[in-house]
Amino acid sequence: IFTLIVNILIFFSCILLALDSHKLKQNSQLYTFIEACNVIFAILFTVEMILKFAALGVIKYPFFAKRTYHHVTTEGDLHKWKVICRQQFEKTYKLLPEYKDVDQYRRGGIYDCVQCVKKPDANVPNDVYYIAHYMFTEQKFNIRFLFIKEAENRYRYKGSYLLNETTHRRWAPFEDNGVNHGCNWDDELHQVCTSVLLSDANTNAYFTSNWNRLDAFVVFVSLLSLIFPSITFLRSLRAIRPLRIAARNPRIKLVLNTLMAAIIPAGSSILFAGLFMLILAIVGVQFLSGRMSYCSIFDDGMDYSLVPEEIRYDLAKEECHSTEEHPNVRWVTNVFNFDNILNGFVTVFVLSAWDGWNLIMWNAVDATEIGEAPKRDNHPEYAAFFVLVLIVGTFIQPFFLFFFLIVQFFIISFAFA
Repeated sequence: IFTLIVNILIFFSCILLALDSHKLKQNSQLYTFIEACNVIFAILFTVEMILKFAALGVIKYPFFAKRTYHHVTTEGDLHKWKVICRQQFEKTYKLLPEYKDVDQYRRGGIYDCVQCVKKPDANVPNDVYYIAHYMFTEQKFNIRFLFIKEAENRYRYKGSYLLNETTHRRWAPFEDNGVNHGCNWDDELHQVCTSVLLSDANTNAYFTSNWNRLDAFVVFVSLLSLIFPSITFLRSLRAIRPLRIAARNPRIKLVLNTLMAAIIPAGSSILFAGLFMLILAIVGVQFLSGRMSYCSIFDDGMDYSLVPEEIRYDLAKEECHSTEEHPNVRWVTNVFNFDNILNGFVTVFVLSAWDGWNLIMWNAVDATEIGEAPKRDNHPEYAAFFVLVLIVGTFIQPFFLFFFLIVQFFIISFAFA
């Protein structure tokens, strides 16, 4: 119900954004109504965020944790603790013959994780807990072993904790024939044992979710726009508010996650396409540098096909002068040319978008030597170059982008499932 109410409020706030306009007069009733609703929505969304802070926690790791955790990072330490854990495993299950063989559980899917927990205590500086975690996939229960470091190379086994259906899915001391191995339960240790990460990290905290960060950003922007109404930039940022609805719809969230996950692979594809376009631009510069100029009666250099043929094909650079019949004749260069590598790259990019590609190609096909008048179909083989550019820009580049998007979509779909 809480989520439904929040979604309805977000929907109505988006409708108000659609009604807002720069043409509204500040003394009009609609403008006053919209501003009042913006204040109400900002307050409600702030209250929503505060409630989630209280329910979920703010950050993943507390500022003043009672324990600090240190992962075992070296292979030597990890091997040492695995040996100790195996020994304690056999000790714990020595009275249960059906659980005595450790290797059978390794074949069944045991995984272990070692982590040391330093308990800050001025009186007991060496009171360090070591937790080893085993999960038996077939038998559907978990067990964790705890040790205390008494000296540099001496560790004392403290106890075993079991999690299965008989313990009502709570970590409880594992008793062997009624003996608890001297390990009494305490609430702080329960917090450690019930954590997936074997730490006091709150994986469900508010700011551990990127979507919650987006919500918080929208709320902060709304509050800032109320505090500083003269900054129009903050008001414009309210346009991202509809993303909050998208974040609450699983299918839209799947699409957005796919787009975000495909940024890096798509960036690699774009980089590859850019390098290929650069190669094509270099080829164009080698063959067409300075050879896409012609005599024209226009100024913009984008009218090759509109210039009368008696001017375009008959007048070289030295003969291209104004006359009484044609007072505006001048020597111009096509805006999209291959005179240098930068212009060549821009021309290849425009060609890949199919934007006036045929006009540029005709100019290139008619190209002659530098300063000479174009000649109709002087180099028809140049058309193959333009066809290659069109194929690369129209088919190959989009194919790579769509491929990465589809792959990421299926990966994230399976993850969501």
